[in-house]
Amino acid sequence: MNNIPLKVIKWVEPNHRNDPPLHIAKSGERYSTVTGITWLDNYMFVAAHRNGLAIAVFDIRLTQPLLQVKAIKHFSDTIASKKINENTWEIIVSGCYECAFSNYVLTINQSVEFKLLSVKKHQDVSFSHGANYDHEGNYILSYSTGETPRIETEKKIWKLPRPWGPRDVCLNPDTNEMFCVAVSAQPKRVSYHQSQVSVWSYIKILDEWKMILKINNAHSDSCRFYKNRLFLPDQVNHQILVFNLQEKTKPLVLKSKFFDFIHGLDISDSGILAITSYGQSSIILLNIDEL
Repeated sequence: MNNIPLKVIKWVEPNHRNDPPLHIAKSGERYSTVTGITWLDNYMFVAAHRNGLAIAVFDIRLTQPLLQVKAIKHFSDTIASKKINENTWEIIVSGCYECAFSNYVLTINQSVEFKLLSVKKHQDVSFSHGANYDHEGNYILSYSTGETPRIETEKKIWKLPRPWGPRDVCLNPDTNEMFCVAVSAQPKRVSYHQSQVSVWSYIKILDEWKMILKINNAHSDSCRFYKNRLFLPDQVNHQILVFNLQEKTKPLVLKSKFFDFIHGLDISDSGILAITSYGQSSIILLNIDEL
């Protein structure tokens, strides 16, 4: 189905390191612009701009939604937030090959202030793509390629079988179940054979991950749950796949002319889906309660 967005927000930053474009399978080349996104509440979110070496706060109630940009020192892919109190959040940003992650305290009151908490260094030469929090508020990282592709928390490490490289871990907020999205091939500087996506469920009693979905000719960089439905961006086909894992039916496919190498997504409590679009350096908002 073709979807009309509530709003499209452009966010353009310089390519500070002249980072070259990359290919996703045979879908062509794109630059890494707006990557991760995380809602703070029903009106404000924080997004990351990979080539712009920046994170920024937006408020969709404003005519000009961009509130403030914060320069960071590393490339980024995903971003997540943890609420501390009414005006304060912790923000975690994945660090690609440059660090495991950096995290910040964000305070929004009369002004917007980011304060750097820490930069977690790499233990080996692996690519930190996904950074999120588990249901206890601890970090959970997805290393998609490099020396040791893995899922990592402060206490545990899990490895998926080859060729699967973890891209992101998300929680079902209704059940606290954890899910991981992984891909069979990583972005490259030249075109390559089609990629596959897999979805894994964490089986707590066995302390292991079990594959529950495999999708051909797709590439997904993030995953989010809303009302027991799993949302995956598909960068190969410029669409969003929505799965009801309980009913095990074919996915609902969301399309829009604004979807152009879509990378990250998050969903507010009020049902607003925010999607980052590499190809158009933009953030697209959809009301998924109307689907």
